[in-house]
Amino acid sequence: MIDVPTPYNQYAEEFILASTFLDDRVVGDLISSGVSEDTFHESIHQDVWRIVKQYYAEGTVFDEVGVAQELNDRYDYAEPMAVVNQISKAAETTISTPKYIKVCIDTERRRKLLRAA
Repeated sequence: MIDVPTPYNQYAEEFILASTFLDDRVVGDLISSGVSEDTFHESIHQDVWRIVKQYYAEGTVFDEVGVAQELNDRYDYAEPMAVVNQISKAAETTISTPKYIKVCIDTERRRKLLRAA
């Protein structure tokens, strides 16, 4: 049996999450594009997505510091600000967000196909 690496793109995951810090309207675009927790391979990215999505649903303004605090409070991450800083460095603009949404959704589909095989 051939050991196939799990498909994912860390940079693409970080880029779309970082885009939400730049413009919270991106969250709506991500949701309408089908982005879900399963779209993210990294568990930390899933946790950040849960927090961002909840803030968005509540209409709460959010930023990196607030998300880091939630990571610490909910999931007890040792260095939540370092994690969020790493993510936020991935994007300086939201212009390429649609491209990276597609990358993340495509890799999610490939992961599902591999699990089903």
